[in-house]
Amino acid sequence: IGKLMRDVEPAPIVAKLDAWNGTSRQHTAWLHQIERWRERLLESDDALTELLATHPHADAQHLRTLIRNAHKEKLLNKPPRSYREIFQALREILPED
Repeated sequence: IGKLMRDVEPAPIVAKLDAWNGTSRQHTAWLHQIERWRERLLESDDALTELLATHPHADAQHLRTLIRNAHKEKLLNKPPRSYREIFQALREILPED
């Protein structure tokens, strides 16, 4: 195997292994996109409208509840349970490229 691997370009192999391990740049960019959407949803009501326009399969009522609960948790200095749930919901809504 070592003899065969000397003639093989390692970059594509490393890229595929990184993708399988979830450490690829593409996966990281997707996670950052989810973070940006979560912040936008918490800052503006228009962001939810925009998200629902681009992803009509999303559960609007569930997202509204999570956003409202996240605001309440922040005001009452409670653990950010709903804040984390928004991230999980967005992971299901936004496809990974």
